[in-house]
Amino acid sequence: MMIQTIGFIGYGLVGVSYLAKRKERILLWSLIGGLIIGLHFYLLDGLSGALCNLVGGGALLVIYIYDKCGKRNKLPLILLMIPVSAIIAWSSWAGPASLLPIFATTIILAGFISSQEKYIRIANAIGGTIWLIYGFVIGSISSMICETFIILMTVIALWKYRDGKTTPKSKRHGRIGAKGKSAVPVTKSRYK
Repeated sequence: MMIQTIGFIGYGLVGVSYLAKRKERILLWSLIGGLIIGLHFYLLDGLSGALCNLVGGGALLVIYIYDKCGKRNKLPLILLMIPVSAIIAWSSWAGPASLLPIFATTIILAGFISSQEKYIRIANAIGGTIWLIYGFVIGSISSMICETFIILMTVIALWKYRDGKTTPKSKRHGRIGAKGKSAVPVTKSRYK
């Protein structure tokens, strides 16, 4: 039970990162949560899951530094993930299930090549599904519950923002005034 509690704490801290407004805070809570989740997987004998959380945290740190320096091309980082993934697979091989976290981490990080939230969310939904399967295989209750929640939230966000808008429908279309003109100006998305 203690191992599952550690997993819930890690996922909780990652959840806190979703609520943070500043990128520095998002990074901090994601890294701490990811390290705790890595410990959780390690304690469940999921070495590849533990290592992928460490590598994923390092990759997110590099992505953050790239963004701070104004570098747009994150492709070299993703390409670096291929040999790192091979090393993880070789060093932590415990059967075919060891490949699941490697695929999940690579897909999620590949989503960050794009600057469009839609593609980041799609990559997160696919990667999250693979992490969910891995959690099932190694017996991580916290992973199964939290990844299911994250996948659902990601799918809801994909559906909600499917037209590329990030404002509620009532504000996008405005209210119609006396002469059929909008009484509230139509707002534009800042993410386009």
